[in-house]
Amino acid sequence: FVVVTEKLMRALLNAKIEDTKKEVGEPFAGLQSDLWSPKNNTTSYGATRLSLIIKEAGKLMDVCPLLGFDEFTVNSHTGQAIARYLKTLLATANLTIEDSITLPTLDGAGNNKKAFKILKKRMKVCAPHNLQRSIQYGLGRAGKRKNLSIQALIERNARQSKGFNTSVKHSLRLQKAQTSRGIQKRKTKRVFQQHAIRWGGLYRMLRQNRKLESDIKLALTGSRDGVCEESAAFVTAASTHTAATPIEVGTQNDDVDVSDGEDPVHDEDFDSDADQVEANENEGKEYPLQHRCLPAADWKKNNQFESVLTTAYDVSEALQSHS
Repeated sequence: FVVVTEKLMRALLNAKIEDTKKEVGEPFAGLQSDLWSPKNNTTSYGATRLSLIIKEAGKLMDVCPLLGFDEFTVNSHTGQAIARYLKTLLATANLTIEDSITLPTLDGAGNNKKAFKILKKRMKVCAPHNLQRSIQYGLGRAGKRKNLSIQALIERNARQSKGFNTSVKHSLRLQKAQTSRGIQKRKTKRVFQQHAIRWGGLYRMLRQNRKLESDIKLALTGSRDGVCEESAAFVTAASTHTAATPIEVGTQNDDVDVSDGEDPVHDEDFDSDADQVEANENEGKEYPLQHRCLPAADWKKNNQFESVLTTAYDVSEALQSHS
């Protein structure tokens, strides 16, 4: 039944597309497409739709029929693979990228740009992704002018947050810190880490840090002032670490599967203190992550940074929810 229904729907869709093509002429349709993988990265999916203006019962209607939603079987999301995928999918509806499509709109990933260079077709980066890109430039995390001070502050915040996401003991301490000031257990909050894709996760991390500042300090140091009475273990050879290099938008390889507005984050960026943590745990320290608690100056910068991003976040959320 499912197979028959799918074939029937495909036939009806193709007939409507064909009618529109005959009435309007070519090119006659917009196109949006995206590829993504779940967190376990075991498979990939592709979704592509058309944007059409059709006439129905004497009225013009804006419709966006889904042309395909399938597993993307090619292992690597290269520009060539995406170009082949789109050509093959459009052919199922008797369409071509060259003649049928007016202006494709996708995210600004290098592999998408590469695909349309191969297809010799102009594409447009969608507005939400361009907004993401502008924020990254404004933060000094993209383009030629880097802001290494911002990057270092973000890393210190992320390292602090990661301690709660990788340690049950510290997560429970954070929860207890909240219940000790009258918060019901079911209403306690957890810290956020910046998202591996969007800068909005950075904003949410900063905002949550502000809300939970005293609780975080208590969980990491045993004091709501953030001053630990217990000394950290002595480490003879501190691990070396340099700030992660921000992505250079517009200069990355054309086949890199990262959008212009994206913010690549790697766990190893925030584990530079592994020697200190191990030494603290080996000596049985009660607060082995005390050194991850932000100093007073950084807490102030955290709040200032959040305020700078608030308006951009609100605008971004509004734009994307109505796109």
